[in-house]
Amino acid sequence: MISSLADVSHPYTKASKPSVLTFSGSDSAGLAGMQMDVKVQHALGAHCLSVITAVTAQNNQQMLAIQAIDRDMFNAQIRALSVFSARAIKTGLIANNEQAHIIAHTQQALGIPLIFDPVRQATNGGALRTDSSLNKDTISDIMLPHCTLVTPNIPEAEKLAGISIRDAIDIKNAAQMIVAKGVKAVLIKGGHAANDGHIVADYFCTSDEQFWLKNERVETRHTRGTGCALASAIASCLALGYCLKDALVIAKMTITQGLLSAKGLSIEKGISSGFEKDNENELAKGPVNVQAFPDKETSLPILLFDAQHDVCSSEHASKHQILPPFPDIGDTPLGLYPIVDRAAWLETLLPLGVSTIQLRIKDLTGQALEDEISLAVCIAKRFQCRLFINDYWQLAIKHGAYGVHLGQEDLIRAKSDRVKQITQIYAAGLRLGISTHCHFEVATAHGFRPSYIAYGPVFATNSKDMPWVPQGLKGLEYWQKLLDYPLVAIGGIDQLRAQKIHALGVSGIAMISQITHAEDPIAATKALLAITQK
Repeated sequence: MISSLADVSHPYTKASKPSVLTFSGSDSAGLAGMQMDVKVQHALGAHCLSVITAVTAQNNQQMLAIQAIDRDMFNAQIRALSVFSARAIKTGLIANNEQAHIIAHTQQALGIPLIFDPVRQATNGGALRTDSSLNKDTISDIMLPHCTLVTPNIPEAEKLAGISIRDAIDIKNAAQMIVAKGVKAVLIKGGHAANDGHIVADYFCTSDEQFWLKNERVETRHTRGTGCALASAIASCLALGYCLKDALVIAKMTITQGLLSAKGLSIEKGISSGFEKDNENELAKGPVNVQAFPDKETSLPILLFDAQHDVCSSEHASKHQILPPFPDIGDTPLGLYPIVDRAAWLETLLPLGVSTIQLRIKDLTGQALEDEISLAVCIAKRFQCRLFINDYWQLAIKHGAYGVHLGQEDLIRAKSDRVKQITQIYAAGLRLGISTHCHFEVATAHGFRPSYIAYGPVFATNSKDMPWVPQGLKGLEYWQKLLDYPLVAIGGIDQLRAQKIHALGVSGIAMISQITHAEDPIAATKALLAITQK
C-alpha cells in the first residue's frame, strides 16, 4: 500500500477552485514571473493569489530596471489576501532577505506546502535580486527549511550545493547536498544539461527516495518562463489535492505540452535590432504556452528509479527505458477480464467465451501454488485464452503462461531487483500488465512499456483495500484518451457500469466479485460477455 498517495484527487472531481498564494516579480514583457504564474494556475484549475515582490522592466534581451516592493506594500498585499484560504504557496523572485523572512513566517502560520523556485537570473541574463547582501545566498538559507520542494535548474543547483555539475552523478550528489540543508525535497531540472542531447531528465530527491522524470526534448526556442510555469504547476496540483509525486508528473506533462504549442512574439521592425529572431519570421523568443490540464501521451514522462536509469542501454537511450515495448495483446481487445483465485474457474468460464483471465492467488504457497498455476496454464492453452498470472512471475515463466500482471505493490516489493525481474519477464516473451492508480504510477508503468495498463479504482470497491479516490467515468475517460496502451478498467464495476465503461472504448473490463461472488456465475458472465463483445 502506498499511503503517500492517499490524498490523490483530480480536477474533474472538484466543485470549487483552490487558491495558490504566489510570491513573484512582475514581468513587463509578460513572459515569466507573476504573469506566467497566473496563466498556468488558471489553466490547471487553480486561482492565483498574487503578491508582487518586485516590478521589472525587461524584454527578451535585457533587464532594464528592477525595483523591489517596499515592506509596507508587501505586507499589505499579504493582509489583503488573508481573507482567502490558500492551499499552497509558490515563490519565484524574492527581492531581498526581508521578503524571505516574511514568506517563511507566512508559511509557518498557514502550515501549507511551499514550492520554492530559487530564481537568480532571468533568461535574458539580467540579475533578479536587489539586495546587495545576497552574494552570501542568505535567501536560500532562510527559505530551504520551510520548503516542501525546491526546483532549481542546473546553474541554480550548482549555487545551492556549491559544486559543479557535469553529469548524472553530479546531479545526484548536488541533490543530496541540497536536501541536507533542510529542505524536504528537491527537483533538479535538467533542461540546461548538454550531455543528454534529445532527453530532458529531471531528478527528484528526498532523504529516502530518488527517481528521474524523463521526456524527449522539445525542439523549440520558445522556452521563456518554463521555471516559473513548472513551480506554479506543482503548487497548483498540490492545491488541487494531488500528492507531491503526482504533482511532479503532472507539472512535467504540463511543461512538455506547453513547449509543444509554444510560439514566438512579433517584433516591431523599428526596434528589432539586436533581437534573436526565427530564421523565417521576425519573431522574438516566446514563452511556454500552458493552456489546459495536460491530456496527451506525448507529454507523459518516463519515471525511472536509479537502478533503472543506470542500466538503460545506448540502444534504447532515445526513450531511456530498460527494454523495447513488451509484446502486444494482438488485435482482439482484452474484453471481459475475470480475476479468479483458482484454476477451476477457468474450466467454468472459458467455455462461455472468456478470452482473457487473470489468476490471482493469495492463500497458497510452495508446491500447491505451483500446481495451481501449472493447471491453469494447461486449461488456458486448451481454450487459447490469454492467461495472466498475478505476481508469481517466475512460475509464470516456468510454466509458459501468456503473461504476468504486476501491481504497484509488487514493483515496490521487488524494488531492489526490479530491473532483473522485468528483464527476465521480457526475455521469456511474456506479456506484461501493470496496475496503476494515479499519474505517478502511470509514469512508472510507462517506463516499462507494458502490454497493457490497468487503471482504477473507477468506482469504490470492497474487493481490495485502496486509499485512492475513485475516479469515475470522467477519470477513466481521461486516461483512455491520453494513453496509447490498451487500458483495463478495474474497481467497483457492475453490469450497468460495464455498459458505460465499454462505451468509452477501453480494451478490457476487470471483474472479481461480480462473477466469483454471483449467485449464478455462469449467467453473470454471459450477461457481461454480451456487453463487452458488442
